[in-house]
Amino acid sequence: MEPAITDILFASDLSQNAKVAMEKAVQFSQMSGAKLHILHVVERISSDAEITMRLYFPDPVLRI
Repeated sequence: MEPAITDILFASDLSQNAKVAMEKAVQFSQMSGAKLHILHVVERISSDAEITMRLYFPDPVLRI
């Protein structure tokens, strides 16, 4: 018996290729019912990264 997947960690550099991978992670979490955690680490957020985050997460609550 395989263990149930309850959590998925998706680490992203917020590049264009990562967008495709994120879509797959979202689909997999929806299919499995697992909670999706998204990680993006930066030393200091640039204006470009902030714009990208606003595109990925239009809801300010999700950008915490």
